[in-house]
This record gives sequence, structure tokens and C-alpha cells, in this order.
Amino acid sequence: MSVDNQNKIKQLGLLVVGIATNLIISRILTSSVTTFMIIFFSLIIQTYLLTSLPVKTNTSEPKFRRYLLIIFSLIIMLPAGIMGIFTPLKMNIPVSGVMFTWLTINRRILLVIGLIAYLIVLFVVSMWLKSTFHTSEVVSSVKKWWFLIVRLLELVLGTFAIIFVMAGVARIFNDSLGLKLIDASLVILVNYYQLSISLKIFGIDNQWRIGVKLWQFIFVVVCLLGMVAGIQLKLNPLVTPRNNAEIIVHRGVINNNGLYNRISSLKKNGDKGYPYIEMDIQETKDHQFICQHDDYIKINGKSKLVNQLTLGEIQKYHSVDLFKDYLRIAGTLHQRLVVELKVTNVSNKNMGKTFIRQFGHQMASQHNMVHSIGYRYLMQIKAREPKVKVGLVTMLNGLGVANLKPDFYTLQDVTLNDYLVAQCQTNDRKVYSWTDNAIYAMKTAKLLGVQGQVTDRADRLKRVSINPRRDAWLLILNQVWDYA
Repeated sequence: MSVDNQNKIKQLGLLVVGIATNLIISRILTSSVTTFMIIFFSLIIQTYLLTSLPVKTNTSEPKFRRYLLIIFSLIIMLPAGIMGIFTPLKMNIPVSGVMFTWLTINRRILLVIGLIAYLIVLFVVSMWLKSTFHTSEVVSSVKKWWFLIVRLLELVLGTFAIIFVMAGVARIFNDSLGLKLIDASLVILVNYYQLSISLKIFGIDNQWRIGVKLWQFIFVVVCLLGMVAGIQLKLNPLVTPRNNAEIIVHRGVINNNGLYNRISSLKKNGDKGYPYIEMDIQETKDHQFICQHDDYIKINGKSKLVNQLTLGEIQKYHSVDLFKDYLRIAGTLHQRLVVELKVTNVSNKNMGKTFIRQFGHQMASQHNMVHSIGYRYLMQIKAREPKVKVGLVTMLNGLGVANLKPDFYTLQDVTLNDYLVAQCQTNDRKVYSWTDNAIYAMKTAKLLGVQGQVTDRADRLKRVSINPRRDAWLLILNQVWDYA
């Protein structure tokens, strides 16, 4: 067998490993150890195959060091979505409830710090790649760094483009056979594209773009389609679409027909038959609870944290509704509530105990629920009044939140995907999505099988229904988050 054919087989092996990893890892929901083991062995095999391919390399560089460089580079490339590893990886990272709360509160600054750190690591890797694989090139350090950044952007944007195109195709050809072929083709195309970018980064020629005979190409494509489609047919869907998700009125307002979190809006919308009204509360410095979403409030033109002010200080400048009044009126209207307990870095450490001590009996008797990013406070509430259901609100749809112990989850709809929903639904826990306002967002959440939807447009949501086959293109489009 010629060297070129040997290299073609090795690169085909890389593609098969990528596809197999992509298909298998997305099905491991309850075992973080298994997930990490699959990732480890996949990276080891890919590194071995990449190291064995001919490159423009510094012959004085030890093979072991090249091996280390490649495996480290692949790890650095994971956030760009290669092999669909990053989503299951980040959703299986162990995290405590307290750490989750801290990460969520400080997510913006941490994101900036993380991005800067990532760019620095990319610079170091680019220098290593330059000295190892591109010694014949006269390239400045900054240009090599930029080359790597552009390749990763190309990887991400190209993957997204493939998914968008395939979703468009699925919108037209949505018969059963067509959807199966589209699903299989998507996995193959994405992994082939990602492999081609990876080869470019390591300075390796893509043998499947050089002198490939037509019959070889057709044979490989048919075999891959058969393999992927066959595996997918054996796999049960992670989620079950549902048209009967509960409608939850966000902040008590429907299509801007009132003020958020106000008793006046509760009176207007609390008798319209919706299962729940969701609303927000903040604890003041003197342990009163007011109906308020924002952490900060203007006092004499200056922004101050609500939980650093007493109720009297706030009432000097603002008219606010007390939660005790809101709760009482909801009871008279027989309107159940989902109460969001707002949390900051300086929230009272016993806020959950304070809340449930004041309102536990009413909350339980009215069958209300509490959700929050503050895991500590949810557990305080659950310990004192088990009848009150508590839910974890996520703005970071990742980390090992499924290993925590809330009764339900309220997941931000922006990065919602089937893996996250299925993970969180283990142990018969419900998943709610927020905030579903656009029709496509409403349909996607229904296709993902959520049990409830928090929305500003309850009037619109009650008219929206899904047809799993006709709307399947939305699930294909949602696969963007399988690679992000």
C-alpha cells in the first residue's frame, strides 16, 4: 500500500473516531466518569493518528514532545466544538451549589477574565506550533497567533454554517427518511469540516482533497452514512416533545399589559387561568421582602443594592409592593406563584431561612414554588418546609448542575439543548425554560420536552403548538449548542 493511501486511511480513522465520539458522548447522561474516560481515550487516539501523519516538522523535535503539543492543542480547541465534546464536558464538571451561585453572580467579569486567559494560552500554543510544525516559514509571533485565532473562528463559524444549511434543508425535506439522512449527514459533515481545520492548524495535508478517485469518495460516503444512520436508528431520543407544557407568566405581565412585579398586574392577570405567575423579590437590610427584580435601586441619584438598604430608606424614594401583600392577594385569586429569590454577593447568608420562616405556611398551603440561582437558600427553604418545591435558575447552561438536588430547574432558553434537558430531567425532575417570547423559541422548548415555559407572551404561547416532524428543523438548528 502506498504511503498516500496509508495516510488517507489514517485520516479516515480520525474522522471515524470523531464521529463515534460525537455520537456516543451525547448519550452519557448520568456518569461523569464515563464521559471523561471517553474524552480521554478519544483525544489519545486522535493524537496518536495525527502524530503519525507527515508534517512540515522540525526533525530535531522529539516525537514525544510533538505528541504532547498535539494533545494539548486538541484540548485547547475543545471550546471551538470539535467532536461535540465541549457541551457534555462542561455539563459534567463537578460544582457545588455555593460555587454555582458565585459563578452565576460573577459570570460577566469571569467571562472577560476567561477570554483573556484563553487568548494568552492560544499565544503560547501558537508559538509552540510555530517552532514545531512550521519552521520553514518566516512568520512573526503575532501573525502565527492570529493564524490560530482565525482558524478557530473558522472552525466555529463553519460548523454553525453547516448546521444552519442542514436545518434549512430539513425545513423542506421533512419526511421521515429525509430527516434521518439529514441527521446522519450533519454529523459527518461537521466532523469532516472540523478535521480539515485541525489538519490545517497542524500543517498536515488533507489527503482526501488530493487525488481521490470518485469511486473511493462515493464508497466512503455511503459507508459513513450507513454507519451513522444505523447507530442513530438504534438510539432513543434524549427528550420527548410535548405540547402541554405549563404556561408561566413572567413577572406577572402579559404582553406589556402592566408593570413588572406589581400587585396591580397580579390583579389584572391572576384570574386568567394560567397555572403560575412568576415574580421576583429582594430582601432588604432589615429582612423585609419587596417585589423587585433589579439588585440596585436609585437613591438620591446613586445606585445602591437593595439588600444594603432598609425598607424605610427605600420607601422614602420609591413606592414598592411588599411580598406579604402580593402573596395574600394571590391567595384570594387562587393564583399559584413561582417566586424568584434574587441573590447578590452580599445577600444575607440565612435569607432562605428568613423567607420560609415568614411565609412558609402560606407558600405551602397555596402550592407556590420558589426558584433562584442561590442554591444555599433553596436548601434552607427545603429543609424547613419540604412541601414547598424549590428550583435552580441557571444562566450558565453548563457545569454539573444536574448533580445538585433541587426539585426542578428553570433553564435559560438561549443555550438550551436536548442533552441539558435530559440530564436535568433525571430522577423525575421538571425542567422549565425562560424566557420563551419568540414563536421559534416557544416551539424549540416544546420540542425539547420542557414541562413549563416562562414567558412575557402568555397570550401568544397558548396558541403555539408543534408538529414534531414539520418542526424538526428547529431541533437541527438547536444542534448549534451541541458544539458550543
